[in-house]
Amino acid sequence: MSEDLAVMLKTVVDNSLQPIHERLDRMDGRFDNLEAKVTNIEVDLADIKKDVDVLKTDMAAVKEDIPLMKTDVSNLQSDMADVKTSVEILKDGHGTMREEVTQRFNEQRRTNRGLALDVNYLVHKMLDHDLVLDDLRDVYRNQQG
Repeated sequence: MSEDLAVMLKTVVDNSLQPIHERLDRMDGRFDNLEAKVTNIEVDLADIKKDVDVLKTDMAAVKEDIPLMKTDVSNLQSDMADVKTSVEILKDGHGTMREEVTQRFNEQRRTNRGLALDVNYLVHKMLDHDLVLDDLRDVYRNQQG
């Protein structure tokens, strides 16, 4: 009987432990899933660390470029100031040149008017001389004739 009792006890204990074993198996599966997820997270973290290292390297390069960029911006600002000054000089020169051309044009116009008056005077005098010459010729012909 003790053997029957042992088998019966074993069966009762096995039946009682069966839900515990099932639960432990499910927990094992969950732990395996958690372990896989943790492994994936570790891989992702390693990738992130690599990306951060690349970003740090890139940031260092950018930090080195910033003074050069500041110098370039400063040079551009200086060039812009020079260009503005040159444009102002050209504007002033253009205005001065325009005034000078206008002044010369007006002087030429006055000179031309004066010359036109002189030509008119000369033509008038020539016509007067022609009339006087014609009168003298008429007088000379009348005396000859």
